[in-house]
Amino acid sequence: MSVGRKDAAARPLLGILGICATALALSACTPLVEDRGWRPDDEAIAAIRPGVDNKESVARLLGSPSTVANFDDQHWYYVAATTETEAFKRDRVTDQQVWVINFDDGGTVTEVGHLGNDAGKVVAMNPDATATRGNELTIWQQLFGNLGRFNSPVGSGKGAPIPGGGTGPVPGGS
Repeated sequence: MSVGRKDAAARPLLGILGICATALALSACTPLVEDRGWRPDDEAIAAIRPGVDNKESVARLLGSPSTVANFDDQHWYYVAATTETEAFKRDRVTDQQVWVINFDDGGTVTEVGHLGNDAGKVVAMNPDATATRGNELTIWQQLFGNLGRFNSPVGSGKGAPIPGGGTGPVPGGS
């Protein structure tokens, strides 16, 4: 009779464990949403006046840019993205916004632009490799290639320490 009572007491516990396992499995499938970068508010962007504002006033309004143009500092970019990550999958960009602030040579704003998701382009990676000079070494050549090679002291008995624990003459000494 005691076996039946134990089974009856274990049923609710199994039901609770089943509900917890199901909830845990479903929560693993929920995407993790992450905002990256800084999104300036619309009022701050609207407050930038071409021909009036300069780099200092833009930096006060928006902070330092996410990145600056490669070859000059006349183009500032503020980049923000929202990504979703599901279990065992790569990040997926769901929204990306780029605000571009262009300056003239004197540092005065000439244009304020905005690029959304539709402006992005997928760039295919080039599968070709750049040829480099040198030898292609196997793992064994890399591991054992320097066995027996030692640097000898340079000059007339002066130079680097001798492998094996001894020391050679001190450079500049007699």
